[in-house]
Amino acid sequence: MPKSQKHLISVRDLSIGYADRVILQNMSFDIDRGDVFIVMGPSGCGKSTLLRALTGLIAPLAGTIVVDNVDFFTHTDEIMRRVGVSFQSGALLTSMTVGENVALPLYQHTNWSKSKITDIVKSKLSIVGLQNAYDMFPSELSGGMQKRVGVARALVRDPQILYLDEPSAGLDPISSRQLDDLILEINRKFGTTIVVVTHELESIFTIGTNSIFLSPDARGIIGHGAPMDLRTHSSNDIIKQFLTRGSKK
Repeated sequence: MPKSQKHLISVRDLSIGYADRVILQNMSFDIDRGDVFIVMGPSGCGKSTLLRALTGLIAPLAGTIVVDNVDFFTHTDEIMRRVGVSFQSGALLTSMTVGENVALPLYQHTNWSKSKITDIVKSKLSIVGLQNAYDMFPSELSGGMQKRVGVARALVRDPQILYLDEPSAGLDPISSRQLDDLILEINRKFGTTIVVVTHELESIFTIGTNSIFLSPDARGIIGHGAPMDLRTHSSNDIIKQFLTRGSKK
């Protein structure tokens, strides 16, 4: 497969930050079509800042992001129509039902009929296993269920790319594994390219096909590759310690 077809997202010489404060600098990496791509590293390394740049919430200080051979920062609105994002908190509106929360992007960005939107919303809730939660409120759901509602809302426009910010944070092991299984199912069933910001080891090794490791000291990437390969072969002590924490070996 030609390189231009294989790589869906190409980041080159990217530096990002706020005002005069540089958080990450000189980053270059590729995300292939169909990847479950992990962005990992210790707290404060800039994972969420990178996600904000990838989703157009902040502009780069330098460098480029190219999505499907199109410059992201000159065609942000066009590209974001093919992107779904689920933030760490789920960002659900507590005054709205689950169905209304999931439907919100469709009411904001389409002129479709209410019946068509309802059918789509129920279909997406079925994908995440919450078809019976349509008329419930977020406060009636567990943390894991709220996360899945956030994923359903991110899927409602059939995105080519799905960005997930710490999807397993705060979940018990069973709920976390169920969410990992959901991510893999979405990837396999729909071919969605998924980018996951996480520090959860179980999730990293269960779902990740490729990854980058960010360092706050380096203000950039110090490791790149399949998570299991990084754990086995990386000579960087920081990466080794991060990926083997809790291990008896």
